[in-house]
Amino acid sequence: MINFSVDQVNGGGTGFQPGSTVKTVTFAEWLNEGHSMNETVDASQRIYPADFPWKASCKPDQHFFGAYDNTGTDGPPLPNDESGWYRKMTVREGIVHSINTATFASAAELDLCGINAMGKAMGLHSATDGSALDWTVPGISSLIGGGKNVAPLTMANAFATFASGGIHCNPTAITAVTDSQGKKYPVPGPDCKQAINPDVAKGVNYALQQVITKGSAYGLDIGTPAGAKTGTTDASKQTWMIGYTPKLATASWWGWWKDGARQDALDYTYKGKTYDQVDGAYIAGPQWQNYMKQAITFYPSGDFPAPPESTIAYPSSHQDDAPKPPDNGAPVSSPPADTTPSNAPPSDAQPSKAPPSSPPASAPPADKGKGNDAKPSKP
Repeated sequence: MINFSVDQVNGGGTGFQPGSTVKTVTFAEWLNEGHSMNETVDASQRIYPADFPWKASCKPDQHFFGAYDNTGTDGPPLPNDESGWYRKMTVREGIVHSINTATFASAAELDLCGINAMGKAMGLHSATDGSALDWTVPGISSLIGGGKNVAPLTMANAFATFASGGIHCNPTAITAVTDSQGKKYPVPGPDCKQAINPDVAKGVNYALQQVITKGSAYGLDIGTPAGAKTGTTDASKQTWMIGYTPKLATASWWGWWKDGARQDALDYTYKGKTYDQVDGAYIAGPQWQNYMKQAITFYPSGDFPAPPESTIAYPSSHQDDAPKPPDNGAPVSSPPADTTPSNAPPSDAQPSKAPPSSPPASAPPADKGKGNDAKPSKP
């Protein structure tokens, strides 16, 4: 029996491509390097040639990162899932609506080795060999979801690091062992430590709450403040919704589990109805929502701490090429439909994970408001 939620060494599988959920790592490093989330980047840029001057302080000068360049032989230009998002926008808007080109434009101003360090601080690692995720390897699509497969528990724990104010703890399934004679035995502890600047975590929490109130997971609220990020890989093979409150983090995954199999959720038919594609907000999202609505009764929490002004300030010269989304929680798309609650039990003070489920009785309509949540093929 395979436990899909954990690493291979713990009886799990090979993990799953994380899709756009890892855009959060670049966003966190953006704040960590002193930027405001309301600075503007040029998300119309789609060409990143092989000699693009990426900054990577831990790599040699001539290191090759990959390319998106249709002027040569390096494949198509960097795509978004929908055409209306090739424009200037704030970095906050880019993460809220999961825009590929905004993530690349952000990363172009950062040290890729800093993104690596942020991913390591979050505990992100391969489900097969435990190695850290690497955003400097050839194949720059790792910025938007390429690279190594990750277990759902690892993803939930990574986002729990933001929920806890930047404190990272190792997942701990056993809290105590006592034999029939009353003798107690030592067990590994969570080894909690401050891994991320608390102000960075507050900024991430501020932005990811908007993913639910007006972004790629609009309509998946749970009746209490929560942050989240959706994720979808090529051809909808793997879809995610990872979300959290200040007390509980959950990774919900829905996709194809056989490693290497060519199975997708494009033109996906369920109960006689066909959908062009399935993304993270369609099945994994409502699965997360229904589970969390029940689980949060065991872990009640309030608001997230407010972020410092430096992380949300608009530059004095700030000008948008297009109107900003309203800050009153107004939707940018129709909300996904609800589904039957998952039957996962609540976790004991751990990042929980909802198990894979069958497709819902009625899948929601395509989300016309999202910019991109489906990652393109590696260049």
